[in-house]
Amino acid sequence: MKKIILLSLVCLFAMSLLAQQNAIGTNEAFMNYNPSSSPNVTIQRNTNFQTAIKIIENYSLRDERRNIVNLSSFNQGIPVQVNNLPWKDALELLVRAVGIRLEVRPGTYILSDFTIDTPGPVVEYHLGAKMVKISATFFNVDVSFSKAMGINWATLFDGDFKLDLGFGQNGQLETENPMFQASGGKSWRIDNPDGSFSLEAFLNYIEETNKGSILARPSVQVLSGKEGKMQVGRDFSVKSLDQSGNTIETFYSAGLILNVKPTIISEENFEAIFLDLAVEDSDVQPGALSTIIQKNQASTSILLFDGEETVVGGMIKSNTIKQRGGIPILKNLPWWVFGLKYIFGYSFDSLDKKEVVVIIKAELIDPVKERSLQRESIKQKLENMKNDFNNISREVGYP
Repeated sequence: MKKIILLSLVCLFAMSLLAQQNAIGTNEAFMNYNPSSSPNVTIQRNTNFQTAIKIIENYSLRDERRNIVNLSSFNQGIPVQVNNLPWKDALELLVRAVGIRLEVRPGTYILSDFTIDTPGPVVEYHLGAKMVKISATFFNVDVSFSKAMGINWATLFDGDFKLDLGFGQNGQLETENPMFQASGGKSWRIDNPDGSFSLEAFLNYIEETNKGSILARPSVQVLSGKEGKMQVGRDFSVKSLDQSGNTIETFYSAGLILNVKPTIISEENFEAIFLDLAVEDSDVQPGALSTIIQKNQASTSILLFDGEETVVGGMIKSNTIKQRGGIPILKNLPWWVFGLKYIFGYSFDSLDKKEVVVIIKAELIDPVKERSLQRESIKQKLENMKNDFNNISREVGYP
């Protein structure tokens, strides 16, 4: 019986030590030290907590080469008096007194608040909630070509836009502009009476003539008041060291990124879409010492009606291209052929500037309840048509 009682006392004592250790997050570096060899500290009550930590940090740096990082929100006077205690005991006393956590890491003591998991806000959805379909077209076009064409993106409406060119009375170009003659003899003419040009025809034209290209055509459906994101690209990571010497890997997004937040506004039986949008075109260039991120960004807030389009442009990217000029064939001879390539040719750099344009279209989508009823109505109509067909077949004698 005595052995059982003694064993129980030992277990209780061990559990109390373990609880104290977990309360402040200590480890070997804090447990295995000799208080007699540690210098004593005296700190007056009501001393600012940050000042008290700085005093203790001086001894920590001298004895263990560890700094103390205070990440806690406590910034008041200490509620206890520290009377001639070893600096580690003083640190533990302050941590317990103010109710924060102490964590020992290589080269650092971390002071932080205890985290409490709180449930997130309750989100309520209903079947009558409407959605917005956001369609985007990313494409780039040569800047000099765009200026020569006289493109006016502000005139974009219902898939057509206008060019600042001369037109005859019949609505066609008066001059034979070589920019409207694509490869293979295909003619691109403007037949609209108002001189407008089809966006789809323009995109096909710039791709066939290498004046630009379609980069992406993503689309997303978003609930009113919620955020949506479209990304055509990749995520990359950057590794760094924190104050404790630990490796931290942080991820970033790159490529063509479109963030949208549509909100449906109703007024007098008319609905419009208030759209917050942010566009990013970014490239990643890893370097020897750091990673370079080249970004073109644009953001705006606009009001659109159902099916209306808007344009985000002006994001220009420049690339330097090395080229050779001179007499054909001779300019590209190897250097060891009597150096003729240097006589009959020359090297030069050309600047290729392209504008990234994003065309965004917003469309209202019926609530899920209405879409379900429409689907059931279509199914019923198909079933009725099938029955009518079967009745007619029986009347005419078809099997």
